[in-house]
Amino acid sequence: MKHLLAQRPIELGTDYFNGIGPIGNTAQFGRTGVPTVLGTVISLIIGIITIIGGLWFMFILITGGLEVMKSGDDKNGLESARRKIMTGVIGIVIIVSGLFLAQFVGSVLGLNILSPISFLTSLR
Repeated sequence: MKHLLAQRPIELGTDYFNGIGPIGNTAQFGRTGVPTVLGTVISLIIGIITIIGGLWFMFILITGGLEVMKSGDDKNGLESARRKIMTGVIGIVIIVSGLFLAQFVGSVLGLNILSPISFLTSLR
């Protein structure tokens, strides 16, 4: 007898129903539950945001440098390029100082905030 997917009852947590990608790989996490999966997701999000911020800084720095070369003797163009480069530098300083601040606050509180898996398991 042929069963369609909609006709087959599937219990949650069985091998038939897993998430997508590395987060849904139950062999990687075992059956430890939500703290491990949530910690992995938070780590992934923090890493992606940091990488995007670094790439944006590089983009702003390169385009600002090109504007400096293109401006020549134009004072307004040079000032605009200088503001663009300064905005990129301030942005990367905010990203790096945010990571350092999170690490510092975590060490003062005795928690490892930048490692969400150990942070979430310590809350149990």
